[in-house]
Order: sequence, then C-alpha cells, then structure tokens
Amino acid sequence: MADVFKKDGSPYWYYDIPASIAGKRMRASTKRKNKREAQQVADEIERQMLDRKQLGHREEITLEKAVSFFLKRHQHVSDFKNVRWRLHKTLGWITPRHSEEPHKGLDPKMLVSDLRKGHFAELQSWRLAAGNSKRTINGELAAFRKLLNYLEETEEFVMPPQPVKFKLLKVKNRAKPLNETELNSLLKELDPRGYNGPMSEKATISKRDNYDFVVILADTGMRYSELSKLPWSMVDRENWSFIDVYRPKVDNDGRIVCTKRVQDILKRRWHERQGSLYVFADSTGQGPRKYAPKGIIKAFERAGINTPEKVAIFGNRSIHSLRDTFATRVRRKGMGLDGIQKLLGHSDSAMSAKYADIDTFDVSKRAVSLLDD
Repeated sequence: MADVFKKDGSPYWYYDIPASIAGKRMRASTKRKNKREAQQVADEIERQMLDRKQLGHREEITLEKAVSFFLKRHQHVSDFKNVRWRLHKTLGWITPRHSEEPHKGLDPKMLVSDLRKGHFAELQSWRLAAGNSKRTINGELAAFRKLLNYLEETEEFVMPPQPVKFKLLKVKNRAKPLNETELNSLLKELDPRGYNGPMSEKATISKRDNYDFVVILADTGMRYSELSKLPWSMVDRENWSFIDVYRPKVDNDGRIVCTKRVQDILKRRWHERQGSLYVFADSTGQGPRKYAPKGIIKAFERAGINTPEKVAIFGNRSIHSLRDTFATRVRRKGMGLDGIQKLLGHSDSAMSAKYADIDTFDVSKRAVSLLDD
C-alpha cells in the first residue's frame, strides 16, 4: 500500500511511492482532501506502476492517438481547452480566422517514435512565417512537450530513441500592471452602484460579479482559473481572513490572507448566495464560473486602459494584468522577490524576476529628494 501524507498548510493529501516501485521516488498531490479517497488514488497509481514494471512492454502509437490519449486524462485541468486547441493546431486541425486553409502541422499518422528535433524546428518556422507571436508559438510547443513528458512517464509507449529537445523562442517577459488610477477607473466602470441608468436584475448581478472578481484578483494575485473554480470549502468562513488556493498549473498550494475589502466581498457573497458550492458560480449555481471575460474586457476599454498610446508603451493589458498589478503593488511596498514568488505560487524564481525593476519609482523619489535638498 502506498503511503499518503499531508504537507503543512495544505488541505490535500500527497502520495509517496518508493523508488523500488517507480524507478525513482515519486511524491505528488492526490488532489483529494479525504484521506480514504487519497489512499485509493495512491494505491491505483502504485498498481499501474507495478504492472508496467512487471510487464515491461511498450506499444507504438501515432501522434493523433497520443493526443487523444493525453487529452482524455487531462480533462480536469483548468486550461484544458487551451491545451486541446494547441495540440490540435500542432496536428494541423485548426483553421485560422479569415482563411480557408488550416495551419500547417505534423502528420497525425506519424509514429511518436519517429519524432525528431527537426520536426519542431520546422513547426517554428511555419508559425513565424504565418505571423504568430513568439509567445503563441512557445505555448504550442510547451503543450506538446507536456504530452511527450506524460507519454514517457506512463512507460506504455515506444518513444524516440533520443529525447526530443527543442528550445523555446526567447521572449522578453515584462509585467503589464495597472497603476492605481487605472485600477480605480476599472472598478468604477464595473461597480453597479455608480450606474445611473436602468439596469435589469440579471445585468446588475453580472456587473457585481465582475466587480467582485476584479477586486479579488487585484488584491490576491490569483489566476483567473484559480478564482473561478474556488469552492467555499477553501474559504475561512469564520473570520473571512484567508483563502486556501490550489494551483493546478504549477501543482502547488498555499494560503492567502485577505484584505479588508476582499473579506467584505466574501462575506456578502456568502450571505447572498448560500447554497452555491463556489464563490463564483455558473448560471446553475452549482458549477464553477465559466471563462467569461467579455464584460471585464469591455470595462478595460471604457476605462481607457488600452488606448493606442498606452498599448505602444505597455503592450495590451488583459485580465492577467491584475495579477501583475497585485505583484507590483506589494513590490513597491517593500516585498522581496522571494515573497512574491510564494504569493503568486511560482514554481521557479525566474518567473518572479520580471518584478525586479519595479522599485525604480522609489529610487527615483530618493534621487529627487537629494536634488531638492
């Protein structure tokens, strides 16, 4: 029987499978809070590993079957639709807008074992020629890398004789935060209390949802997918002082302390919408909020956040920029990069490095004080 254990501060049980079974020691979250359920998950994973170790047989698999195999086992991940779209694009199954021809892609009938580095170099050149951004190309390649890594971990299929290594294109990673004036303007556009015209009950609820959603994102640094799927069971409903967050994108979890205005929002939503399983529920009240950014994006436009002049300087700001806004605000208040890494749930310190130069504002203030002295 596999061992299960808990990490300090985490509501989830983790499994621990020894190297004698898995080839190397494996420890990861079962994504279960109930110990009995977690033990069942751990035992099933251990059984699969024992079977593969004893049988030692691998079968050939085509790219299209590999993609289908991978997607069936990853339907629970928060960015499933994006991953599916990227993998289908890699196989040439996606047709771009305003075109009758699909994107060029790898042959779906090709065996995974026949893949080589050159195939992905060619894929990069196709995408660059089609005008895709480097970030978009990297997202597609990263999705396929996940697929290959997963196939290798299963030990069920014949893989290329040498690991297929391909470099992602270099992209300058910079923060795109909103300043305080822009954030306040955005909240003003979303707040139904400031709307003077007639508004239906449905429109009022939608506007209030978007307002609450933006405030929590800006005050916690959570990802859209993390907040949209946040169940009430992860919220401190005694003092409203913290939220437990599981981050499937990087497979880690943590506890976030709430600001006063986030506490007020959570408390109000709980009393208004008891019976819902999620802080932000779908139209049925039982499922999590779907990806519905339209209302927030329109508010960005009305608030003048993405004018042509600003886009030329900062790039196009999006809902994800609220995460950058949170990190920028705490950075300017003196938070170190190691603290920001923990708050944002980054798995790698390099991901937090884009906030390193945020403190130039404070340095500039000190420089002016010296000049004016």
